[in-house]
Amino acid sequence: MKNKKIFIENPIVVSLILNLSVLLLSLIAYKPFFEEIDEALFAMFAEGAYGTRETHLIYPNIILGYIYKGLYSLCPSIRWHSVLQYAFLFIALTMLTYIILRCCRGCAGRSWLAIIFLLAVSYEVYVSLQYSKTAALVSVTGYICLLYTFALHDPDTANEMPVNTDGNRSRELLMLKIIAYVLIIYGILLRDDSFLLATLIMLPAGIYEFVKVILDKQKTKRRTFAFIGLFAATGCLFLLFAGINKVAYDRDPGWKSFMEYNEARTKVTDYRYDLLDYNRYGDRLKNMGISENDTLLYLTWQLGDDKVLSLDVLRSIVDGMPERKLDMECFKALAEHIYADVFVMNPLVIGTIILVMIVLAVVIRKKDKKIMVTVVTQLIIFAGILIYFEYCRRWSHRIVFAAMLVVAASFSYFAALMHASLKKEDYSAPGERSPYEGMAAGSLILLIIACITMFLGNRFEYNDYMRSDTPEYREFLENAGKDEDILYVADTFTFQKAFRFDVFKPYAENSRGNIVTAGNWYVNCPVTKKITRKFGYDNPIEALASGDENVILVDNVFAEKKLEYINEHYGECSLKELPEKHGFRMYRVEKCY
Repeated sequence: MKNKKIFIENPIVVSLILNLSVLLLSLIAYKPFFEEIDEALFAMFAEGAYGTRETHLIYPNIILGYIYKGLYSLCPSIRWHSVLQYAFLFIALTMLTYIILRCCRGCAGRSWLAIIFLLAVSYEVYVSLQYSKTAALVSVTGYICLLYTFALHDPDTANEMPVNTDGNRSRELLMLKIIAYVLIIYGILLRDDSFLLATLIMLPAGIYEFVKVILDKQKTKRRTFAFIGLFAATGCLFLLFAGINKVAYDRDPGWKSFMEYNEARTKVTDYRYDLLDYNRYGDRLKNMGISENDTLLYLTWQLGDDKVLSLDVLRSIVDGMPERKLDMECFKALAEHIYADVFVMNPLVIGTIILVMIVLAVVIRKKDKKIMVTVVTQLIIFAGILIYFEYCRRWSHRIVFAAMLVVAASFSYFAALMHASLKKEDYSAPGERSPYEGMAAGSLILLIIACITMFLGNRFEYNDYMRSDTPEYREFLENAGKDEDILYVADTFTFQKAFRFDVFKPYAENSRGNIVTAGNWYVNCPVTKKITRKFGYDNPIEALASGDENVILVDNVFAEKKLEYINEHYGECSLKELPEKHGFRMYRVEKCY
């Protein structure tokens, strides 16, 4: 009986049980989906759906591309891009739960704090899969594991135990450091921008722990240098991987040219898409040969014509234009986005607010000025990130919630540390119930309601998707891929939601070897150029404008607008509608002589 109790109270065992339960419930109760189509495209590049297995994944590091290539060589029937994300998310959440339970041992908040955190983040990481959010959570967990190795030395911590006199503690520290670097490495490889986001928000926490190391009367130079060395290593890893990635792309002329083009495209369509506002800048755009119809297509990701929309044109759109101002219009848009995207029945939003309130409540009770400055600084940085992305016109769910995941993880860690240093009398007077018990009960009820709300919304979206949102795209792709003599140019928005729920379904190698899109962030990269050049054309729009009977447009949305574009830049043409296939409208562009 005693052994059973020890087993149940073991933080590693409890962490594994809690996280396995949350993972299985998320996968069974909900319908996991890709938040953005980007995930499916990365996976298809790595799977070789466009011809051969590609290691250049554009945003993830090329080292990860080689890892995927090796894994797909071993087992092509698994969608490794998704499976690896789930594996690292599970490791990260298990480690965070473990740290919370270790800190809160013997405290009133031992279990409910971990449950609040898991309920808060599970939907955004396990159901709404998105690589930027995954990289952010994995990276911040790596940092927290490293910080916790130094918190274990804090004499104010309830779990204080000399490392050198206890073999178990030594093994625990080694395990934490190894897992920390594994998580950080994966976070950098998956999305280095998300790693930097986590670094920025966690910087005050690192400074706080470093100050404690310096002020510790029992400190040694070895501990100080160890702290500097551990975190300097993360910066070295980031620079090393970034350097390897840059060298790999620079050595390939096709990829180097595309990355330059994509960088310019990003400035226009991601950060300064207001410059394509024809009502404001119509005269200037017209002088550059850009019509109002052109701007409509560019803003709706019909970017496939890199001859007309060349690198020089993209750069000239930005050059000489006025910078955006941080004015009342910007703050008004920020308030609207916060209202629409943040103040919703989302477990992460509610959970983050709860965790922030817990930390502030405990800090106020302890009157700890150093920790107060740390957490307030983190909140200021978080607010600054939101303002920055609104200013840059880059506000999106994935960016905002990636930052929120970092805040939630960080504050759950601080809440655990604060509980670890509280004594029993700090919770309540003798014979009284702890005020945290009521907070825990209310928090859990609210989060459960939010999870149920998200479950209903998730099921509704899935049923609507299956019923009407997307034609039978898998059947279309399977059959179209067999027409090796036909080049299919697919409209971006027609396929926008096509792969949304294909989280674990890989595509066969070369299954899309004759299918390209009319535009997207990856259009005209060496992968798609290889396909169009196989048919004798340099880009998808040029192929359509040729009037070649072996080039077919698949478009349920913007077919007429594409025709107008072709007429403006390539000469008079017409559309000949062909019989539909699997719910997709098919056209052939014909020259008018």
